[in-house]
Amino acid sequence: RCLSDWSSDVCSSDLVGLWAFLAFRNRADRRRRRELEQAVAQRSAELLQKNKELEEISLTDPLTMTRNRRYFHETIPTDVAQTLRSHLRTPESDDPAARKQELIFILVDIDRFKRVNDELGHAAGDHLLLEVAKRIASVMRRSDDLVRWGGEEFLLVCRTTDRENASLLCDRVLEAIRELPFDVGNGVQVHKTCSIGWAPFPWLKDDVGLLSIDNVIELADKGLYLAKREGRNRSFGMLPSPDIERRQKSVSMAHLRNCPPELVQIV
Repeated sequence: RCLSDWSSDVCSSDLVGLWAFLAFRNRADRRRRRELEQAVAQRSAELLQKNKELEEISLTDPLTMTRNRRYFHETIPTDVAQTLRSHLRTPESDDPAARKQELIFILVDIDRFKRVNDELGHAAGDHLLLEVAKRIASVMRRSDDLVRWGGEEFLLVCRTTDRENASLLCDRVLEAIRELPFDVGNGVQVHKTCSIGWAPFPWLKDDVGLLSIDNVIELADKGLYLAKREGRNRSFGMLPSPDIERRQKSVSMAHLRNCPPELVQIV
């Protein structure tokens, strides 16, 4: 009997020990699982952040830190869709949110930029591009985008400026560029001006499908060319002529390229 009792006590002790061991191991397993899950979640968050950073880099001009053409082509369809919806819906007269939206495309080109590269070197030209981008950004609204369009040319995509006020924004850009000299490194300062051309989208309010985004930017480029031809340091906007309504059926981009006064009003 004593041996039996002793054996029973031993068995009970073994079971308690086994239960304690299993409980400890389960807690350890759960802790390791939580640590692993936390490590995986942290790693996933880091990878997500890294992917976002890489995506941001791919959409940014590395020199001026403005947006690039890839960003423009990826985002402009959404802007166009929103703008067209605002024109195609029936607005309520007492609803300010129902106002028809416009996109204004403003091309800015630094005057005689090549002279800086030729006389002072490409490093000076890079400094100038960076500082010009900063000055343009200083007079833009946060809702607008500044895109390095190519070389010494920038494109402003304005979402809250309409055609009635676009010239005022262009005047601010002109003033910001010519107001003070630019530090281009090594203690050298240069005075610069810019030339600007702009056009709205939709170009014709009563026929929103008349011109595409590419057509409108081409018209803005016509305005930029005119600003260069007329002496630089100025802006020209390309708007539909008041007489265009009665000629609407025969209007196409081919008719507009030479900017005939009966179709295109230059402001």
